[in-house]
Amino acid sequence: MPETGLTSAPSSRARPAGRGGRRLKPVAALLAAAALGLAAPPRAGGHEIYTGLHDKTGQLCCGGSDCAATVFREQGGAYEFLTREQRWVAIPQPRITFLPIPGDSDTRDHLAHLCYRAANDFDRADDNRRQSVFGDIFLYCAFIPPGGA
Repeated sequence: MPETGLTSAPSSRARPAGRGGRRLKPVAALLAAAALGLAAPPRAGGHEIYTGLHDKTGQLCCGGSDCAATVFREQGGAYEFLTREQRWVAIPQPRITFLPIPGDSDTRDHLAHLCYRAANDFDRADDNRRQSVFGDIFLYCAFIPPGGA
C-alpha cells in the first residue's frame, strides 16, 4: 500500500454531528434540562403565588401574567401603586384587599401586589367595566399585606 502521509491516530476534532456524534450530547443534555425546567431561570417574584388568588369579593385575580409585586404609597388617605410601566396609579381603598398573599415571604415596608391589564376603549365605554379602570389600567386585584402600611 502506498504511503500517503496520513496516520490512523484519532483526530482531536469532534465527529460531525449526526447519529452518535459527540456534538449532540451537550445539545441533548440542554434539551433534557429545559424539558425538566432546569435550564430556564425562575420567574421573578415566583408568579405561582398568584395562582387561584381571589380578592375580597371572590373575583379571580390573575390570568397567568397579570400580577406582580410592587410598592405602594399613601398620600392623603389614598393609596397609589406603582405599575409595571413605572407609573403611579391611585386605587380606592374599597378595591384593596388587606390580606397577605400565601407564599409571599417578602416583608419589606410598602410592599404590595397589583393584578391588572392595560385598559382599552371598551373598558372605558362600558358602565360595568368602567368601575375597574384606574388611569391606564383595568384592575383585577390590589393587595396590601397587613402591617405593610
